[in-house]
Amino acid sequence: VKDASGHGHNRVISGEKWVKGKFGAALEFNGDGDQVLVAHNDALNIEGKLTVEAWVFPTGWNPDLNAIAQKWEDGSNRRQYQLTVYKTKNWWYVSNAGNNWPRAEGKIAVELNKWTHLAGTYDGKKLRNYTNGKLDVELDQPNGIFASNIPVVIGGYGPKTPKCTYGKNRHFMGVIGEVRFWSKALGEKEIQDGMNSSIASVHSPGKATMTWASIKNIF
Repeated sequence: VKDASGHGHNRVISGEKWVKGKFGAALEFNGDGDQVLVAHNDALNIEGKLTVEAWVFPTGWNPDLNAIAQKWEDGSNRRQYQLTVYKTKNWWYVSNAGNNWPRAEGKIAVELNKWTHLAGTYDGKKLRNYTNGKLDVELDQPNGIFASNIPVVIGGYGPKTPKCTYGKNRHFMGVIGEVRFWSKALGEKEIQDGMNSSIASVHSPGKATMTWASIKNIF
């Protein structure tokens, strides 16, 4: 998958397939290990302000978390940030220590078989999550973002190995597209303005750390 931000954060896909997305192509995940892995890069090791957003079309739920986009590893206590759905709600995590998991627990339901836009922001003081461009929940977290060298994972909870099975029931089932990572905390209006257009039409020089959805199959 090719990064559309121009920063060269191309990635390796594992199992998922190309389907029609909210805007153009997107990726469908099976909820059992399909995922996109993006190798560690300092540009994605965001320690200040942050936004992660995506369009999702869930087709089923795992009983635990349903990981959308994250830099988060439980087994080694290198938790950084994570956008996920838990019991049909948008949960947004930003850890300041790696071994804790402060989170804004959304209240607005995410429906199956329907496109929903989810976003999480952090401005250095508060976590905020948004569902379809509407502010849902905010949480005080003034302690910053933990730094780590783990990969970014989309649609999954990290590589599944015999020694690493803690995420086996935390993968996403359905379609994910228009994923964007920003090194700034977008406001509600910025999220609303950007969510209804493709990544190709978004212009914020120096702030789009990684995006994709003028998605190209490079295989």
